[in-house]
Amino acid sequence: MGGAGLNRGRRLPDRLRVGDPVDWWRVEELEPEHRLLLRAEMRVSGSAWLEFTTIDAGRGCEFRQRAIFIPKGVRGRVYWAFVSPFHRFIFPAMAKNIARAAKKSHLDRRRELDR
Repeated sequence: MGGAGLNRGRRLPDRLRVGDPVDWWRVEELEPEHRLLLRAEMRVSGSAWLEFTTIDAGRGCEFRQRAIFIPKGVRGRVYWAFVSPFHRFIFPAMAKNIARAAKKSHLDRRRELDR
């Protein structure tokens, strides 16, 4: 019960490479500072990915996140119909937390350089 994700550690807490586990996901593709594609390893009726991309936008960057789900049969369609409304709450909160962490990391690096 629970499946992949429970009690799985990370190789390094602040570095990723293709093949690394991240909770219930596995890093499938990685372009540092530009794109991260995670494939679901949880039990779902279909195949699922999370994709995160950043695009240079002059004085900052644009962050995009996308959920991709390819349902398998009627069960997969019912699953997606049930969980997709929750993404309206989950994804904005996730984006906000990622942006907050990125800003903090950027400010911490600037403080280190100013010393």
